[in-house]
This record gives sequence, C-alpha cells and structure tokens, in this order.
Amino acid sequence: MKRYFDWKAGPEVSQDLVQDVFARALSGDQRDQLENPTGYLWRIAQNLLVDTVRKRKRQPAEVEFDEAQHWQPAPDQTATLEAAQLQRRYEKALTAMPTRTREVFLMHRFDERTYKEIARALGITCAGVEYHMSKALIHLAGQLGVER
Repeated sequence: MKRYFDWKAGPEVSQDLVQDVFARALSGDQRDQLENPTGYLWRIAQNLLVDTVRKRKRQPAEVEFDEAQHWQPAPDQTATLEAAQLQRRYEKALTAMPTRTREVFLMHRFDERTYKEIARALGITCAGVEYHMSKALIHLAGQLGVER
C-alpha cells in the first residue's frame, strides 16, 4: 500500500496515508463483519487518495523563499538620484525630438504598436516609420550619452 501511495501521492505523504487507512479501518463499525477486508482497505486507500488530491487543488502552491538567494540590497541614495537624473534627461530628450519622430517612437515603444499599425495610423510608409525610429534612437543615444 505504501508503494501505491508513493506512486500516486508522493513519498512525502505516503506513510501518513497508510496510517490513515488503518486508522479509518479500525474505527469503522463494519470491521467485524467484513467479507473482503483487503478490498475494504483498498477502497479506503482510494478514497483517501481522492481526498488528498482535492485538498492539494484547493491549497495554493508553496514556494520556498531562500533569503540568501533572493535578497537584494536596498538601493542607495546615489543610485536613486542617478536614476531620477537619467529619467529627467530622457524626458528632456523626448521633448526635443521632432513631433513626428517622437510620435512614432512613443507609438512603438509605449503603445507597443507594430510598424505596420503605426504606418496606417499616421498615413506614412513602413520605411518612413523605420526612418523615424532610427532617427529617434540616434537622438536618444546622443542625448543620454549611450554608445550604439
């Protein structure tokens, strides 16, 4: 019976399930009048297995949290200030772009639209969208000091 539970429910709970089977069998009213005690034990085992599977489905999955592996240090003040400064430079670079180039860039990067969708919406060709995206990326790289 333990091998059956190992296979069906897993070795971590099989010993408990075997014990539960015999505890239920001994607490039953019919134990003295059974014609097939082995079949009775197997029926209890199957019912316990069904109950165990139902309980597992109702309980949320447990995830182990290893603090050493998942720990991240709090950002220091310098990093926070640098990130805020970079954000301001990025916003300034966006506003300095030509209107159409900025519009194409924002539609692609923030609205996640394809080049075809942008071309249709703005009444330009896909090549025009590619041109404006290239122009936007070059402009941003220059303003933010990023090497391409």
